[in-house]
Amino acid sequence: MHRRGVASQVPNRRSARWGRLDVVEFGSKTRVSIAGGIEITIQAGAVLAHASLAAQMSVATREQLDLLISRALTGDEAALREVEVLLPIARGQVRTHLAATPNAVGAAALRLILVGYEE
Repeated sequence: MHRRGVASQVPNRRSARWGRLDVVEFGSKTRVSIAGGIEITIQAGAVLAHASLAAQMSVATREQLDLLISRALTGDEAALREVEVLLPIARGQVRTHLAATPNAVGAAALRLILVGYEE
């Protein structure tokens, strides 16, 4: 992990908080667990920034996230909180869902969360 220009190593099977500006180099194939039971498998040798995690999601993970966003759009408070935590990887999908259903019950709350994250 590279934070503020300083490299450090995260021991196997340990967790680390990953900030927006951090860059992580994966020496071996790794599963990254994110809130809400979302897991992303990263191939060995990958060097990723926080924002590039979304591109690593499998089809099944994207579908799982789509269901969560759909629940949030119905006004489900628990789903809204989970989507907020997952915004680093869900931002693009949230935008797509909001464009498709701008008047959904939970759309205003999702837009507010999105704006807060992006600022």
